[in-house]
Amino acid sequence: MSSVFSHVLKAGRLRIALAGVSVLIALGMDVVHADESAIIATSRDMALTRQQLALELSVLPPDVLNQLGNDPQSALTFVNGLMKLRAFTAEAERTGVAAKPQVRAAVETARARIFADALRQHQIEVIQEPDFEALALERYKADKERYRTPEKMRVRHILLKLPADAPEALVTEKRAQLDAVAARVRGGEAFDALAREFSEDESSAGLGGELPAFGRGQMVPPFEAAAFALREPGQLSEVVQSQYGLHLIESVHYQPGGQMSFDEAKKNIIAKLRVDYRHDYLAAWEQDLLKAVNVQVSAEQLRVLMADARARLAQQPAGAAGLIEGQ
Repeated sequence: MSSVFSHVLKAGRLRIALAGVSVLIALGMDVVHADESAIIATSRDMALTRQQLALELSVLPPDVLNQLGNDPQSALTFVNGLMKLRAFTAEAERTGVAAKPQVRAAVETARARIFADALRQHQIEVIQEPDFEALALERYKADKERYRTPEKMRVRHILLKLPADAPEALVTEKRAQLDAVAARVRGGEAFDALAREFSEDESSAGLGGELPAFGRGQMVPPFEAAAFALREPGQLSEVVQSQYGLHLIESVHYQPGGQMSFDEAKKNIIAKLRVDYRHDYLAAWEQDLLKAVNVQVSAEQLRVLMADARARLAQQPAGAAGLIEGQ
């Protein structure tokens, strides 16, 4: 659950997520007629109401909400975590820690960052976006060659490992062993069964030697060249040597590269256009905002302040710096 709490503590992307309803169901609440003041959790001095919990859920990203909604134990741990944080807050206020100037400054900085992220999200929500499909078609037509499906191969292989400094006699011996296996495949025996018996590639031997599909540039050159020379399913390579050892390769499926249609390319083009547009929009909006508020910084005063800060830091005992002792 550490990932859940990290999202809570970094909740800058404020968004109202309807998926929160699923979490309320997981917690056993009637989301249609529920009493907003219904108590979800209590401690000695505190109570967490349904309304308060719903507000906490509203700032979570959808993936975290899905985790909570599908796992009642995670939802319970989440609520316990909220109560723990509230207990810490109450204790910090009771002991006066919350009133320390450096703590108050940290709180204000966190508050400002949350507001800034919320404001950026609001700008994205109200943005008037162009017709990305039309723009995507223009980009596609201007550079069709950019949008191609790559060549891909799926193969099985049998590996006999060799040390980097293997003597020629050992290479010859291993090659003869693999040639004998190849002869058995050509004689009708199943490649996958022989891979399970002989291959020394621990990651693929149990899968009958089958590797995930790969494209150009993803395998070591000798292996890639031999694999892409195969076209028909079941076609067998000669024994190939790489830095890992000796390979016998069987083709499973060859997918030739080709020109993507606009419909095939459209989704990715639009996604890229939207990301770029929003990035440029936010950059321009931030620039206009900062220009309007007319930020001025005194370089000389900043230099003096930083010199004082360095001097104070140099006088502190080792490990004493920081807001919280020991961190």
